[in-house]
Amino acid sequence: MVVGAATFTTEDRVETQTAHKNQHFKEFTLNYNNILLDPEQGNWWMQFGSGKVLGYWPASLFSYLTDSASMIQWGGEVVNSASDGQHTTTQMGSGHFPEEGFGKASYFRNVQVVDGSNSLRAPKDVETFTEQPNCYDVQTGKNGGWGSYIYYGGPGRNPNCP
Repeated sequence: MVVGAATFTTEDRVETQTAHKNQHFKEFTLNYNNILLDPEQGNWWMQFGSGKVLGYWPASLFSYLTDSASMIQWGGEVVNSASDGQHTTTQMGSGHFPEEGFGKASYFRNVQVVDGSNSLRAPKDVETFTEQPNCYDVQTGKNGGWGSYIYYGGPGRNPNCP
């Protein structure tokens, strides 16, 4: 039996099913993505949906994650070689900034962690970081319908991100 000493559960919707600037986006949902610690073997397992296992990371890969995790990170990355002196035009998420909100920006919602008593709860002390906020950004929040959520993304190169 796999028991989660540290896990995250998200519902990831990349874009809504509305139209924006004549572009139609399909919505997709990945329900209940989990990373779970097997306390017997010490392996970290990844599963999604209703118990569909994707695979695991062997305990031998980790020296500090034998019992639990002290930090969980969610994130994205765009590599920019800036060989021509300009930022890349590669979009993150839907290509819209977090402040554009629902219907445009990409998001994770219902973000939860499993605490030491094996109970789901909202993450505490969530901090955000971005190196290029004029190119890509991130915002967090909480509300009754979505629980803890994270909006993220951006267009890459734009007039404010040369």
